[in-house]
Amino acid sequence: MRCTARLWTTAAAAMATAALGTVPAGAAPPDPSTDARTYEVGSAVYNLGDSAFTAQGHNPPPVELAGIVHYPKRPGGRALPLVMMLHGSWYSCADKDAETAAAAAELAAKQSEARGDTAETENQRAKATAHRQALGRWPCAPDVQPMRSYRGYDYLGKELASRGYTVVSISADSVDAQQQLEGRALRTSLLNKHLAMWEGLAASGRGELAGKFTDPQTGEAKPVDFTNRIDMASVGTLGHSRGGAGVLDHASDKKRPAWPSGVQVKAVFAMEPAALAVPEPLPVTGLPLATLLGTCDGLYQEGKTAAALGDSRNRYPTHQFSVQGANHNFFNTQWSPDGGQPASSDDATHEEGGRCRTTSGEGSAAVQQLTPTQQREVAKTYVTAFFDRHLRGQDKAEAILNGTAQPAKDITEVKIKTTSHGSSPAPEDTDTTTGNRHRAQPGPAALWAAGAGAAVLIITAITRLRRNT
Repeated sequence: MRCTARLWTTAAAAMATAALGTVPAGAAPPDPSTDARTYEVGSAVYNLGDSAFTAQGHNPPPVELAGIVHYPKRPGGRALPLVMMLHGSWYSCADKDAETAAAAAELAAKQSEARGDTAETENQRAKATAHRQALGRWPCAPDVQPMRSYRGYDYLGKELASRGYTVVSISADSVDAQQQLEGRALRTSLLNKHLAMWEGLAASGRGELAGKFTDPQTGEAKPVDFTNRIDMASVGTLGHSRGGAGVLDHASDKKRPAWPSGVQVKAVFAMEPAALAVPEPLPVTGLPLATLLGTCDGLYQEGKTAAALGDSRNRYPTHQFSVQGANHNFFNTQWSPDGGQPASSDDATHEEGGRCRTTSGEGSAAVQQLTPTQQREVAKTYVTAFFDRHLRGQDKAEAILNGTAQPAKDITEVKIKTTSHGSSPAPEDTDTTTGNRHRAQPGPAALWAAGAGAAVLIITAITRLRRNT
């Protein structure tokens, strides 16, 4: 089956053909709120060590400080927004031998169980468990590479960087290995540490990250100057799975005082935030928020994951995107089978004909499952629209967030719920799928001036599935 996707609005299509390069001499640098260019993207990695950071608190384990940055090579003389990404809980070591041995032991256990050999069944299960534990140790064995789950969002990093963002995806492999059942507080501390390092680098070119960048392909030193090129007062965070729960925790009213000096987080996006195994999320009342949930996510249901969006005290917009046919793991290329890593999996519950069982609370009917490529295209569409709107103030992105524009309609159905709190009345608009009148969200000035009490807008927009074979 061959599927084609029309994913971009007219403005975005124009952006794809815009010229690259620096601003001509004597010309003003582009205004990010209206800049429709694409940027040539560079990338670099940094790794300060497997146990370079120990957070304050209840005797937390030391963790690594590593990440990859995607950035516009020629930003045009203007400090651009930063987006920091955080992955969730997964195996920490890419040990293919351990994965092969674990699979063999699991098969042997099933065969022993079928024969009624209880002792051998338990023996093989114990072997499988031991091999699986090798996938989740920290640090990894000397001849085994880390899983590098933080590289699973390179597709998002490149897309955002091409639109004028510096994007840093940070490693939390050791958090997965050492605090498997939660690690939310440690993820919050890890975010703050990376933000503090980037604030120092952006302000002065000095600090722990200075001179530590290498080329992702060759491993050779790569001098990159980020001085005055990053606006640390315009930061967005994005997390997936328990990383999603982590960025919500980091943005909570209780945790905001711990943000590093000079850093202001202005928007938070949580993809499939895993909250069922952790305490109730802390309230977030001062930031635009978004969640993206797949209807075939086999790991977590909506439940508490949207609790932070339901806090009526939030003075800023909240957006919830429900993507029909999306599972949990395809959003991270390291966790998805097409990435070729050990222990990767498709977590959806499958039916005949490429369909998957929904887990979204909207019934249990089977729907057509998205391919990994389709699922990531949908993520790119809504993630970029969210940050374009809330970090760069691009009003044109509002049409995607409220469903008036339907850029993913050739891929799948996306249900959108948007709640806006503002002190100024908003103009009426028409829901393109129902014809009903609704109140459009107020513009940036009204949102930033928003106070307590105002109209609440809920919009549901459905983009229809259309596949070309």
